[in-house]
Amino acid sequence: MLRKMRAVLRACVLFAAIGGATIGVLACGEALEIEDDGPRATDGATTNDASGGAVNDGVGASDASDASDGPTACRTETVRLDVEADTSPPISGDCDGANGHGVRPFSHLSPNNEFLLLRFDLSPATRDILRAGGLRAMRILLTADESCGGTCAFPAEAGVLQAHVLRNDWDEGIEAANYSGADRCRRTSGEANGAGWGTQAFASATSLPIASPVDYGSSVGAQMFTNAASSVAIFLAPAETMMAWTGQFSPAPASTKISFYVRAMSGRFVAAAKGLVPNPNAAKLVIEHCAPGAG
Repeated sequence: MLRKMRAVLRACVLFAAIGGATIGVLACGEALEIEDDGPRATDGATTNDASGGAVNDGVGASDASDASDGPTACRTETVRLDVEADTSPPISGDCDGANGHGVRPFSHLSPNNEFLLLRFDLSPATRDILRAGGLRAMRILLTADESCGGTCAFPAEAGVLQAHVLRNDWDEGIEAANYSGADRCRRTSGEANGAGWGTQAFASATSLPIASPVDYGSSVGAQMFTNAASSVAIFLAPAETMMAWTGQFSPAPASTKISFYVRAMSGRFVAAAKGLVPNPNAAKLVIEHCAPGAG
């Protein structure tokens, strides 16, 4: 069947045709892919995580339902955001630690090692998409990294990664600057050796571990991964993600960003991070939304 694709792109700076799909590259590291509504895969089987939330097993999973059903058809637009900042503090220890975890090219995720903080910049066009109410799917893409040796135990060991919407006022940290980045405990700017976390109204005293619901919300997605997995796509619940982002964790001007707290509930996965040099395998946020009118 002949598939027709068309788009009206605002704030675009480059177009290219790749593999039959129309791609528009936007400012701020955003890529916009537009396609029509063809057949979609059947939803994969799910199990429950420890809190009772759905965990996608990644087998035959669909990232969205078929939006072409009903009287008004639509086309799917996909926005891909490169991570703006990432850091992976240790899960234990490291309260007021002399750290700079944001400069490393990897994040070692396991229940006993590190968690991951991610922040994505949202252009005005992307913010409009998120607030328009036509979201079909959201996911965080993590790619495995082999540069972590020793105790990192690459390749991946099967487990589950879980994501939460996080407050935006945390520091990634810079090279050779101790106390420059967020750790698991420093939450205000009162530290003599560095900020780490900002001073939003809901920040509490230093040396208290970050916790829900003050610093991050309930789980908005969890994903199983297999032994030796080369990547993990954590599928997010759009409605729950937007409720957390537009509520507690987006006071102005933080609504121009969205952050996530990612942790391993089980298993082990070493994810590529931004590091000192931009890494094409670093985390990405993929947003699919329904634009009315199939054309």
